[in-house]
Amino acid sequence: MKKVLFIVFFAFVSVLSAFAQNGETLVLKAGTPVNMKSVSTLNSRYLSEGNSVDFIVSNDVVAQGVTVIPSGSVVKGYVLSARRATVFGIGGEFFISIDGIYANDGTYIPLTGATVSASGDDNVVLAIACGLFTVVGFLINGDDAFLPSNTPVQGIVMVNTYINY
Repeated sequence: MKKVLFIVFFAFVSVLSAFAQNGETLVLKAGTPVNMKSVSTLNSRYLSEGNSVDFIVSNDVVAQGVTVIPSGSVVKGYVLSARRATVFGIGGEFFISIDGIYANDGTYIPLTGATVSASGDDNVVLAIACGLFTVVGFLINGDDAFLPSNTPVQGIVMVNTYINY
């Protein structure tokens, strides 16, 4: 419910700000793809809930023939959860969300579908099998989760957004 109210609020603010300007107003339509890629390699060992992670827009985002988000723009994603690999062979994992991006004029554009996740391999069976013969076997770790740099991510514009040109 909070997310719906958040979306309605930003749509309302976007419409009001569009009418407050004297310049031309463009409409970035809901459903427009925003292609991004990860800036650096991500590792579950070094991520914590709430960390910000940078992504870069891969292609210009265009509304009515005008670039409203240029290629190379930095986008912030946020770690929703992260877990390091642990003993007993449990693998690491993380989940990252990109909620929105700002257009050239500063208008916030909410995105949907822009989530990134990765899971490391579990070595639980190996840890248990080795643990049956030696206590040290239970200390075998799982693998950390990795996401290589330049991994593509696509977000979708959530609502029609009015941008001042």
